Amino acid sequence: MGTTRSLELVRVWEFDQALRRNVGSLLCGVDEAGRGPLAGPVVAAAVILPEHVSPGTYYDSKRLSKKARVEAFQQAMAEAIAIGVGVVDHYFIDQYNILQATLLAMRKAILELKIDPNLVIVDGAAIPDLPYPQRKVNHGDALSQSIGAASIIAKVVRDNLMQNYAKWYPEYGFSRHMGYGTKEHLLALQQHGPSPIHRLTFAPIRDMVGDADTKTKSFIDRRKRVGQDGESIAISYLEGLGYVCLERNWRVRLGEVDAVMKDGETLVIVEVRSRRHDSEVLSFQLSAESISESKRKRLRMLAQWYGQYIADVDVDHVRVDVVLVHYPISGEEPKLVHYPGIL
Repeated sequence: MGTTRSLELVRVWEFDQALRRNVGSLLCGVDEAGRGPLAGPVVAAAVILPEHVSPGTYYDSKRLSKKARVEAFQQAMAEAIAIGVGVVDHYFIDQYNILQATLLAMRKAILELKIDPNLVIVDGAAIPDLPYPQRKVNHGDALSQSIGAASIIAKVVRDNLMQNYAKWYPEYGFSRHMGYGTKEHLLALQQHGPSPIHRLTFAPIRDMVGDADTKTKSFIDRRKRVGQDGESIAISYLEGLGYVCLERNWRVRLGEVDAVMKDGETLVIVEVRSRRHDSEVLSFQLSAESISESKRKRLRMLAQWYGQYIADVDVDHVRVDVVLVHYPISGEEPKLVHYPGIL
């Protein structure tokens, strides 16, 4: 390791140690990976390193080789006090924007932590509605050991996700460029058009969509309607079982739920997850995995809150149901799996 790199590693370690002396030992670094790609999710990581961590290994992931990054990732997974990961998919990115998706991913990562941090330091914009003190650190992945560790974890997790996508859509070369706009990737887009994981609001895909033929536009319109249609399918299915729909897309400061229903005397908060994919098994798997532990906690809290303050229902008569909806790429009828009381 060169002298300059050694000095940098000591400097980022000293930055965190100075903060720990002021705020406490539980310092949480947060960073993201995947803001710029044309495809795939944005991933954020939150990490609390031990107070006596050595001044080495963790640094800006962009400055590390792939081998060094993987080794640092493995070390972080072994020695960190707590780690949280937040993943926000391309559907959310297209519906809102990449900034809101990044902030949500960061918040999800922090809420996944099993320990409450004394201070959150974040590389980028302040994270809204965070229950912990936070501090913005510009270019934090090169200034803070904890943020550097978070950048490494986020990058490796996202790369692994893109490696899996590469198996499903081999024609795009995701395993080589991870969804970024390389010459190879742009050529594949010209030849094959956007895949189900591409971000339709990102240029040049947005321009391609604008010039697309009728068949491609029809495909894109169907994809944009997947979430909304999935909710309608789920609610209709549950009504067929005798549920009564009280509210749809109910939103309060605590969060939003897809539907509030009643099953007899039981109040039911319904969470719907929809995916359009060529593999039914993978579609259901992705939908299920997208419900993080922090999301589960919020749904349980929302169910209890609604039951107590709006429906006047005893907590023992409140539950959360999850409905997964799979849309086959072939255009066949969607398939549904219902999990009553799964949360």
